[in-house]
This record gives sequence, structure tokens and C-alpha cells, in this order.
Amino acid sequence: MNESLQRAIALKPRLRQVIYNEWISFGFFPCYASVQLRGDPTLNLSDLGNFLLSRSDPLVRLSTLLLWPFRLLQFVSKPNRDGVSFHIPTSGKRVIRFHTFFTDFYFYSTIRRMVQDQSLSQEEREKWEQILSEMVELALKNQIVYEAEGEAFRVFQFFPKSELHCDALSAGALFLRLSGLAQIDSDADDTFVLLEMFSDFLELLQADGLSNMPEEWRQSMVTSLSAILPLPYWKLVKYNQFRPNGEAIPRLNYTSIEPLGGMSTWFVRKGKSEDTPDLVVNVNVLRSMLVNRAHWGLFKSAEALETLQGIIAFLHHNVASGLFRTDRGYSFYIAEFFCAMFARLWQVLISLDPMERQRLDPEEKLAYIRTEVLSYLAQDLNPTFRTLNPLDAALALTSAIQLEQVDEVLASQWVEIICDRFKDQLYPYCAYEIFKGKIPTHMVYGSEATTAALVYDAIDELEAYLSRVA
Repeated sequence: MNESLQRAIALKPRLRQVIYNEWISFGFFPCYASVQLRGDPTLNLSDLGNFLLSRSDPLVRLSTLLLWPFRLLQFVSKPNRDGVSFHIPTSGKRVIRFHTFFTDFYFYSTIRRMVQDQSLSQEEREKWEQILSEMVELALKNQIVYEAEGEAFRVFQFFPKSELHCDALSAGALFLRLSGLAQIDSDADDTFVLLEMFSDFLELLQADGLSNMPEEWRQSMVTSLSAILPLPYWKLVKYNQFRPNGEAIPRLNYTSIEPLGGMSTWFVRKGKSEDTPDLVVNVNVLRSMLVNRAHWGLFKSAEALETLQGIIAFLHHNVASGLFRTDRGYSFYIAEFFCAMFARLWQVLISLDPMERQRLDPEEKLAYIRTEVLSYLAQDLNPTFRTLNPLDAALALTSAIQLEQVDEVLASQWVEIICDRFKDQLYPYCAYEIFKGKIPTHMVYGSEATTAALVYDAIDELEAYLSRVA
């Protein structure tokens, strides 16, 4: 393991340079969507009928119907895959480049590691602090007011129109307009990962971090964040949650998910929730709620605690059924991202006061989920049994460490994949699937820099873990 660790640590400076160059080149971290006309193989005719009868955007429904015949391509061609997650081309006629806030969350987490790395020079840490600050500022500029339960919440879109960064005449911009995706609603995933990011950034400011930034700017940021974070966002979750005493069944479900207790991804505009909950989105929402538990008084309100426990029950049910292992368990993600995001949740959970943890999860449903996730890592992300790419290996390694159960043989295999697949070129790794859409056709999202960031996380986690157990 020591030899593999040294090889991996040696990659970190190059990965930092990739991430820095990406920001300097674009002024944001691009995300690429590859439009797969062959469609998502897990979507069937009954799903299509369900979607066409829903109240979804008419343009999206029409484009889904028109693109459906292209699914015949599934019989004559196979997708480009060298692991569990899809490989994503980042150039070509069917590739769209834009900016999304949910990918910013991954970069923010990686850059926070760099800011805390005392082995870096003060000059380099300040460089990363500047990028963190600009990322948070950009997100704050794109907040939208969403009224629910008598509160004016600040919410965020998957890709705000101002942040698309698409040439108006490009094929990508044309596809987004014609498919109806350019007018996408605000959503729970982006909103709650940004609220988690905001909480961390406010804590950093209040701890006298970012000392190189002007005091006037620091105070302005504290004021802006302090105006958002105290809002009782658990009420927004409850408003969009499927509950026995409320809206219990989504109008639109093209997965096999049992929705009770889960929160819909897209915020309700008028009337009732439309879409079925996604497992990863709900893990992200739950984690953000626990990170912000003091801001939102979660353990002071029986109603708030009930809302949290509803999400836990939703996750537990769909994990216990085995559905989390399958593509029919997700609208927008894949199983390895459920593992990775749950592992981050587990780290927050073990930081709770024991009494809080007992009140939150008296039946230890989250501990059961942890066991199932570890089983998935050992079986479905085991290089002995299947081919993995660097992103698969990085997510598996990070998850195992954060879930506090590391098999040294598996860990060594995952590290070897990370090291062996590294190429000394502009982007050392390819872009792989971090997100997907099934409507109007199969679209997979990712970037080379995102792969680099998540690999960096894995190496950094491993280095810290081996230091602790030494």
C-alpha cells in the first residue's frame, strides 16, 4: 500500500494544476452533456406513456415523443463504456458545454481540502481561497425567491439562463431551446448542496479564514449568507415531500422507486409535486439539513424531526429492497454516486451528539444503509469482478474510507487503477458520468476536471486515513 500511496500522492500537484487551469480558462467549472439519441435503456413504453400524460412542460413531452424512435439505435450500437460510469465525450455535435451549480459543489469540496493543506504555500492557498470566494459569489447572484409555507426561500436552478455559457447559435443551445430544457425549474439538489456550501463558507469567514480578502467584502458576504441560512428550509422539504397525510404518490414516476417520505427533485410551482424522488438527491437534502441543523432548529421542532425521519425511512425502504443497486432506482444518478454521497452523509451523522443521533434515527436505519453500501462497494465495485475506470475507483475508495471500513486489498486495487490510468497530458483523465437525464432522451454529464477533482478527493482521503492508522 505504501508504494501505491506514494505514486498517488505524486499525482496531487498535477491534479491541482488541472483544476486551476480549468477555472482560469473559463471563469467557471464547465460541465459537459453528451446527448445519447439511443435513449436510456431502463426507460420503457409505460414510462413514456406516464410522462406524456403528466403535466410536465409540453415542449419537453413533445421532444421526448419525437426522439423515442431513435431508441432503435440500441440494437445496432453500444455505448462507449470502460467501467460502471459512462465515458463522456467533451467535444462534438451532440455535446453541450455549460455551467451547473451542482458540479460546483464537488469542486468546492475539493478546493476546501486544498485551503486546509498546510503543505501548500500561503500563496497557493490564497489562490484557492480566491476561487472559493468567486464560486460562492456567483451562486449568490443567481438566487431565486420561492414562496412556500409563508416563507420566501432562496432557491437555485440546475443551469440558470445567465450561466449557460452556450453560443446562442450553437447546436447545444438550439437543442436546449427545442427540447424545453432551457427553461428548467429550480430544484432541491442544487439548492441544498449550495446551502451546505454556504454554511461551510460562513463558518470559514466567522473563523477568520480568508484573511487575505478585504474586510468590507468579508462583512458583505457574512451579511448575505446570514440572510439566507436562518430560513427554516425544513418547511420547504416538507412542502415537497410525499407523505401519508399529504401528497403520497407522484404524478410522474419513470423509475421503480417507492416515493413515500422522499422529496421531489423539482420544486412545486403550482399545486402538487410531479416527479418521483431520486435517492441521491434525498441523500444530499438530508445531509444539508443535518449540516444546517443549528440554523434551522431541527432538533427543537417535532415537525422538523418528523420530516427528517421521513427521508430516512424513504432511503431505508429503497435500499432494503435492493433497488439502490439498479438503474431503475435513479432518475438522475447511478448507484456509485449514492454510495459516495451517503458516505459524506455518514461523516456528518457521526459528528452529531449521541442524543441527537438517537432522536434522529432510533431504529438505526442509516447504519443498515451503511452496511448495504459497503456490500455494494465490495461486490459491484470490486476490480476483481468487473472493469472500473478512474472515477469508479475514486468514488469507491473515498466511500470506503468515509464509511470507516477499508479493505486493504480492495483499496490497493482502486489506487492502482487511479495511478495506472493517469496520463501526463492536458487532462490526465477522461470525463465520466456524474449525473444523467432520461428525458427527453438519455443525457450524461461530466467533465475531465470533475474526474480530476474526485480523484484528488480520494487520494487526499487515503493519505489522511493512513496517517491516522499509522
